[in-house]
Amino acid sequence: MILLHIVKESYDKKMGVLEDEIRQEIEKEFYLKELDKAWREHLYTMDNMKTGIRLRAYNQKDPLVEYKKESFNLFGELINDIKFNTIKTLQIIQFRVESPEDEAARIAQKLEEQQRLEELQFMFNHSNNEEEVTDKKVARNDLCPCGSGIKYKLCCGKSGPKKGVFAS
Repeated sequence: MILLHIVKESYDKKMGVLEDEIRQEIEKEFYLKELDKAWREHLYTMDNMKTGIRLRAYNQKDPLVEYKKESFNLFGELINDIKFNTIKTLQIIQFRVESPEDEAARIAQKLEEQQRLEELQFMFNHSNNEEEVTDKKVARNDLCPCGSGIKYKLCCGKSGPKKGVFAS
C-alpha cells in the first residue's frame, strides 16, 4: 500500500502540468481500457475453470463450493491486476506541453509539406498520363510517333537482323 502511495505521488508530480479535468479524463480513459481488457481475460479464465471444476468431485470436494472459492480468488486477482496495470501505464506516460505559438508553427509547417507533396504527386501523375498515351501500341503501318513522318515499320519499328530458325 505504501508503494502504491509513493507511485501515486510521483505520478501526480508528472501530471501536475495538466489541468485536473484533463488529467481525470485521461486517467478514466486508461482505467476503462484496462478494465475492458482485464474483464475479457477474466471471463475467459472463468469459462476455462467452469469446464474443469466438476473434476473436483473425484477428490470428494463439492464443485459448487470450489467454484465459489476459485472465482472469488480470481476476482481478487482481477482487481489487483487492473490497479497495477493502470498505474504502470499512467507512470509511463509523459506529456509535452507546447506553447500555442510553437504548436501553430508546427502545424503550419506540416501543412506546407503536405501541400508540396500533393503538388509533386500531381506533377508526377500528370507526367505518367502523358507517358501512358505514348506507350500505346502503334500499328505497323501508322506514322511513327517520333515525328519522322515515316511509317512505324520502316522507322522505329524496324526489326534487327533475324536470329535462329528465321535467319536466312
